[in-house]
Amino acid sequence: MAERPQEAAEAGSYTLHPALFDAALHAALLAEGPGEARIPLACTGVSVHETGASAARVRLERLGPDEARVTLTGMDGRPLATVESLVTRVMKVRPTELYQVAWRPAAEAGHTDTEHELLDTADLLDQHRREDMPGRARELVTAVLARVRDRVAGTRPGRLLVLTHHAGGDDPDPAQAAVAGFVRSTQ
Repeated sequence: MAERPQEAAEAGSYTLHPALFDAALHAALLAEGPGEARIPLACTGVSVHETGASAARVRLERLGPDEARVTLTGMDGRPLATVESLVTRVMKVRPTELYQVAWRPAAEAGHTDTEHELLDTADLLDQHRREDMPGRARELVTAVLARVRDRVAGTRPGRLLVLTHHAGGDDPDPAQAAVAGFVRSTQ
């Protein structure tokens, strides 16, 4: 396992880089093979032997059906870290228990039984043109928040419909996805 160049440059500032350690734990969980998903329950006997590593080899030693020893070594074979015991448990989740996005087609104009106001985020993006994505997302969410606050504070009947564009799918727009997440959390 090796970190991306940006993370590798930061490796010296950590005792053990969290991304490297996380990847090692994922390797231990994936070693189970297909079947029920497992999650870490407890790590005991964690020792770091050398700091600042940006790449490692991982050795897994099965100690029992739910337990393994995880050893990280450098590319030169020197010990980096050891987890004497990683205990896992089966994650009992049925697919129906997971949150899912369910898209339902909107009713055609003139066939709704309540009044509504449409807030199209494309119109807001025209007003907020920023090149940097974090700034663009922040401005778009802030603009939608202001409209939601106005709507909640007012006495207008009906609903506020927020229309996002490319908030999900194969190539989502992070700013639109942030708005969709915000709106879902306010419902």
